[in-house]
Amino acid sequence: MELEQHDESCTVNTLMWTLGYNVLQIIIVLTSFLTIVYSFRTPTKPRISGPSFLLGLGPLLSHGRFVVMGIWRAADYYNSCYGDNVRTWIGGKETFILSSPQAVHKVLKSVWCAERFGSERALKMLHMNNGLIFNNDGWSHLREHFMRAVTGSAVDNTVIAAEQATRNCLAETLRAHPGGATLDVLKLMRCLTLRLSNLLFLHVPINETHLLGVINDYFEAWQVLLIKPSIFFAFRPLYRKYHHAITAPSPLPAPASCSPLPISSADSFHKFFTFWNMLEKMREAVAELVKKKREKLKAGSEERSDFVAGLIQAQELGELTEENVLQCTLEMMIAAPDTMSVTLLFMLRFLAQKPGIQAELVSELETKLGDKARKIETCLGKEQTASEETPSELTSADLQQLSLLDRFIRESIRHMPVVEVIMRKTKMPVALDSCVLPPGSNVVLNLARMHRHPCFPQAHTFSTDNFKEPVPPGHYLPFGAGRRSCVGRHISIIAMKVVLATILPIFQICPADGDKNHPLETTHDLSCHPQQAQPGLIMSFQPRQQGILHGKEKPVG
Repeated sequence: MELEQHDESCTVNTLMWTLGYNVLQIIIVLTSFLTIVYSFRTPTKPRISGPSFLLGLGPLLSHGRFVVMGIWRAADYYNSCYGDNVRTWIGGKETFILSSPQAVHKVLKSVWCAERFGSERALKMLHMNNGLIFNNDGWSHLREHFMRAVTGSAVDNTVIAAEQATRNCLAETLRAHPGGATLDVLKLMRCLTLRLSNLLFLHVPINETHLLGVINDYFEAWQVLLIKPSIFFAFRPLYRKYHHAITAPSPLPAPASCSPLPISSADSFHKFFTFWNMLEKMREAVAELVKKKREKLKAGSEERSDFVAGLIQAQELGELTEENVLQCTLEMMIAAPDTMSVTLLFMLRFLAQKPGIQAELVSELETKLGDKARKIETCLGKEQTASEETPSELTSADLQQLSLLDRFIRESIRHMPVVEVIMRKTKMPVALDSCVLPPGSNVVLNLARMHRHPCFPQAHTFSTDNFKEPVPPGHYLPFGAGRRSCVGRHISIIAMKVVLATILPIFQICPADGDKNHPLETTHDLSCHPQQAQPGLIMSFQPRQQGILHGKEKPVG
């Protein structure tokens, strides 16, 4: 009896296992079939290549790659694997990575792709919902204030301010290193561009060292938080818990260490919990600057109207809020130290590595400008403050003659761009040659890859010959295009021309250690930035004539 019961139990167990095994096989077969059908279903729109969905695993892996590798490196990886136009995912949304000139240009010009994508929680943390850079219901109205600040008389003001800022920074640096110490060029360019921004848009006394430090912290928080998944922001109590437990970064970091830390560094784990502190310091610093400007306006000591003065007046008329004024001031003040300073660093590195091009540029400056630029050396030994104005030697008409310098600047931006990608999102379907971008999808425009297009004769090497002939329309867009193009694109080119035209006739740029091919380690997240404290940032400025500093014959490098 017991044996029969045992046999029946074994039979039931066997049947259950067999049934379970068969059901599992059916599930696997159906899942595989549905996956194949999903992957090879007849599309209702032109197909575009990209990684597989893999039942939801694909979007997770894709987003993780963007977070770990950085936006541009991940975008370029997908372009390398799948071609110029790729479909992938960020934040669970379809994300299209485009690098063909036709597709990039069409997206930038489309009225349905005027918004940028990013984590809404992150943008609110950064207060970017009150400014121009990211999405704001009144962004077009805010853009008018920015445009007034960078057009018209702003062109001539930029020439004057850029020459003055360059003179003062060089003089101060040389006085600090009279024995011929080499220079941290990134530190020098960041100080110079911040001073330039202050002269053009704010015109109040500033603590440059402190402000550069908080700008760096703000940018670091920006690039780390921008595409973090929503679950990241579910642990806000942890931020507060560790905010008080972990020592916050020094409020007065040296400008020499202003380049963003690599996200993978050990220090970044601790800074993960101090973002609130970073953002608060940036807000406090900007609020103090605006307060100084208000006091200056009330005292009647302001002789000219500038960008921040216009914002304050618009607020008094009820056109802007206090948050608008603070955020727009912040965005205008961080733009040059964040991007132009690094662009100038790359240009000076090119000149140090290519003495032939440097000699050609100096020859053009001497031929077209005569002694104008060289007269600047007489100002380097004078004691001047950052706000003290001196007569300008250069004019807008002078800059228009410098064709080789113009080609050099454009080629530098093409070959080693700081802004490698532009991010957009679609509000309505946008038809491209290779696909239709559905509404609500993300778009990453890979400018760095697009600028290696075969239309450039030497697309993969540095050569000013790439701009000897006109570039086909839509193939060179370092500042974007359309309604959301960079508002400062014109004055930034002018400012860089003035900086180089001021430095090169006086100083020869050389590698500090004689190694012309020393690598520069960079991060490629929101934009391309050099990592902090590395030999590639140090260069030697050797005077072309003796006696620059106080009439003493001392070498600079």
